Amino acid sequence: MDVSYDWLTELVDVPVGPEELADKVSRTGIEVPSVTRRDEGKKKIVVGHIESIRMHPNSDHMHICMVDTGEDELRQIVCGAPNVAAGQTVIVALPGARIANNQKIKRGKLRGEVSDGMICALQEIGFSDSVAPKKYADGIYVLNEDIKPGTDAMAVLGMHDAVLDFDITPNRADALGMRGVAWEVGATYGNKPHFDDQPVVDDGQPVGDYLQVSVDDPDDAPSYNLRVVTGVHVQDSPLWLQRRLWNAGIRPLNNIVDITNYIMLYFGQPMHAFDYDKVGNGTVRVRRATDGEALTTWTGRTGH
Repeated sequence: MDVSYDWLTELVDVPVGPEELADKVSRTGIEVPSVTRRDEGKKKIVVGHIESIRMHPNSDHMHICMVDTGEDELRQIVCGAPNVAAGQTVIVALPGARIANNQKIKRGKLRGEVSDGMICALQEIGFSDSVAPKKYADGIYVLNEDIKPGTDAMAVLGMHDAVLDFDITPNRADALGMRGVAWEVGATYGNKPHFDDQPVVDDGQPVGDYLQVSVDDPDDAPSYNLRVVTGVHVQDSPLWLQRRLWNAGIRPLNNIVDITNYIMLYFGQPMHAFDYDKVGNGTVRVRRATDGEALTTWTGRTGH
């Protein structure tokens, strides 16, 4: 399990740094073979705001962007990404920056036009394809919040966080969630976790007025619980939630799917969200798959 050091320190007092913590936990209970940081070897990556764009005179797909990076003058950057547009808040590698694969960014010309930096995709600054949102798979990453130009983009994206690889064995399912990890680390140092638990308050109609559950074999699912949430607008998750997910090795998709994955990471309890309008007959049927039955995931992948 990938454990965010920053998130962990919000749940329990940790008196040591990530590397010392990994060593201590490995000797007391759960092996932690590695600690990784996405910011390692990278520098001069900031938040920028695209003020205007125009087509490159010598290209049918490149654009010349005038970008605010928090300096006195706008910076001209040539960008070939298909999704680049004026008004976007983006990731900019300045001249002299180091990005993924130790690539150095230099001021230069692209087809005769000055390019004073680079507008980046997440993969270009060290994120893997497995966690980069598919929405931006073929282009630059666009931040969905108003962030001051010139801000450290690596801080915004959670790249300064240390991620500890907890090697969870079958007998330690209690540590498959951040709360369980916090108890483990707390016990190691004699500190009690401090969770900000809030009571669940129901209002409106009872869930039974919306949905029913049919369980084929109660031995498979002795308890299956439902809640109904109304007034939901499906959209990108806020950055804090996206950071939590990709630092745990999970790809953000949208606010509904992401919050279920967040709860899974926090409590170690898997969850699933259904579109109420697509639940046939208002009944959720809990059963085993049939032989050869196909399943299509949220991301569109089909398997048997």
